[in-house]
Amino acid sequence: EVPERSVLGVSGFCLDQATAKEFGLPAGFYVDSIRNENAAFLQKGDVILEIDGNAIDSPVVIKDTTLEKKPGDHVTLVFFSAKDRKTHEARLILIRAA
Repeated sequence: EVPERSVLGVSGFCLDQATAKEFGLPAGFYVDSIRNENAAFLQKGDVILEIDGNAIDSPVVIKDTTLEKKPGDHVTLVFFSAKDRKTHEARLILIRAA
């Protein structure tokens, strides 16, 4: 049997305080691509600041938060987009581990 888990369905990398400041962005998870149509409100270049009230200071925060949930569950994201701080819900998707 192949293990299943829920994921947000975005890829990118964490921006630490120093790197974020250099680019005029807040620290958090920089979104590079979106693979989840339920997170299509995000755009490349957005920075996710929080997931379900947990500040994102490493990608582990996103992984740990989504592992506690089932595919189809919702998470609340606080993110920075086009110089504005926004809040939106996203539905998690299923991924099958190989």
